[in-house]
Amino acid sequence: MEKYENLEYVIPYIVVLLLFVVVLLVVFTRIHLKAQKKIYEAQIAQGKLEIQHQKEVLNKVIQVQEEERKRIGRIIHDDIGNRINILSMCAQNIEMKEGRSKEILLNQLPLLSEAARNISHEMYPVEIEYLGLLGKLEEIQLYLFEKINFQIYTPEELNLGDLQIEIQIYRIVQEFINNVIKYAAATQLRLYIRQTDRYLAIVLQDNGNGFNLAEVEKGMGMKNIEYRVHSLSGIYKWKSTLGKGTSLLIKIQNKYEK
Repeated sequence: MEKYENLEYVIPYIVVLLLFVVVLLVVFTRIHLKAQKKIYEAQIAQGKLEIQHQKEVLNKVIQVQEEERKRIGRIIHDDIGNRINILSMCAQNIEMKEGRSKEILLNQLPLLSEAARNISHEMYPVEIEYLGLLGKLEEIQLYLFEKINFQIYTPEELNLGDLQIEIQIYRIVQEFINNVIKYAAATQLRLYIRQTDRYLAIVLQDNGNGFNLAEVEKGMGMKNIEYRVHSLSGIYKWKSTLGKGTSLLIKIQNKYEK
């Protein structure tokens, strides 16, 4: 009888102890879950930081490249180009004994000047600073007049508000055109640009040979295009059909859009 009476006293303590253990388990489980959640969130944040860091590094690399291109381009444009022009003017005033030599010199100097100008533009599109992106695209259109039917469809007032973005887009278009001229054997080239408050959409397409996206090995031209799109935090998509041409679709979010 005494055993049962003692048991009656013990049972409440056992119940309390069990409840205490359950509470501890619940508390420790919640703490563990919170810790796991924090670790998971930290991993996600780290991943985002790594992606952001990669973008920042890529932007920095491209920025340094553009600055170097700009420096060399200005040297060619301002120094070499001007010297060639001066030499050309001098040659026109010099009475050479050999008329044929003078004729060759006068014929070659404009070609040399044009070559220096083209190299300058390849290194850094100087005129984009005052012509803007649309002006430079129209300049390309005139240059390609005898090579390919290049049509541009853009808003009447295209204003990206950032010179570096304009330069990157110009480079993308330039790379695409270079690939078309070299490999596509196209007769038509189209450029569509649409600008909204939220994004900038660009479509480049030709009617050339096309290629198999699954089999083609990406050359530096395609890689440079993709690097530049990534540097603008944009997305892209290639579409190509053998014998029917190639399209490149690009979408860049407005950097001020939340």
